[in-house]
Amino acid sequence: MAFVALCTALGLMCAGLAVLVTISAAKAGSASGPERKYFAWASWVALVLLGVTFVALVWVILHRIRSRFRPPSQRTRTEHISAWQIAGQRFRLEEGEDPVADDEEGEESDPEDR
Repeated sequence: MAFVALCTALGLMCAGLAVLVTISAAKAGSASGPERKYFAWASWVALVLLGVTFVALVWVILHRIRSRFRPPSQRTRTEHISAWQIAGQRFRLEEGEDPVADDEEGEESDPEDR
């Protein structure tokens, strides 16, 4: 779906820029003075944008075709790792040490003491 939308958008851009180049070139041929220079410049800019858009369209199409014929990559399953188990291995209490003993005293601890 996205491929069709992208190709349609790029195709419409190519068509619009081609019309702009045609109109600008026709106006540049009939204009005189600074208008002729402006229309010639506008047609060259539109022509460059048309080229870039056309190259992007060809690249998208070739990428799609190439991905269709490429064999799928081999995927390997990784072993399941429990983050909670690893965290429990890192946090070891000494025997007889109570992790909440400081908080049970009823005093509010100062954040600067931590």
